[in-house]
Amino acid sequence: MWGNGLIHTPCKKYKFSITFCTHDKYPYTYDAFESVLSQNYENWELLILDTGILGKEYFKEDSRVKYFELGYPNKDIIPPAWKMNNAINEMTGDLILTLCDDDIFYPWAFETYAEAYKDGYEAMYASQDYAVIKDDETKKRLKDADII
Repeated sequence: MWGNGLIHTPCKKYKFSITFCTHDKYPYTYDAFESVLSQNYENWELLILDTGILGKEYFKEDSRVKYFELGYPNKDIIPPAWKMNNAINEMTGDLILTLCDDDIFYPWAFETYAEAYKDGYEAMYASQDYAVIKDDETKKRLKDADII
């Protein structure tokens, strides 16, 4: 079982690089940011890619957080792919996660992803469901019982 931290020793060896694109979505941005800080898995870095509307002072200081104010010709419309491309060179993690400014991670999300990766699943996604995918296209939907 993944994600509850009670049945196994959590895998902590993988470092996550989380890209966090934001553009003036207060108060959702705060909840998304807090969902990273509240992880039970501590080996991560968060790259905040801001258009400069909220500003660095909006975010709590944490040694794992890197803030980037992205200068783009039109601050009203900044393509997410452009933000991501600018963050890639700054990433130091083994695994990459993306967080939008109006989404949140459950507190056990990083632990769940690390365990799935350790078990051979190479691509993972979460939307309203969690799923993991192995390179042989094996898929596993994580049911509520697996993550709670």
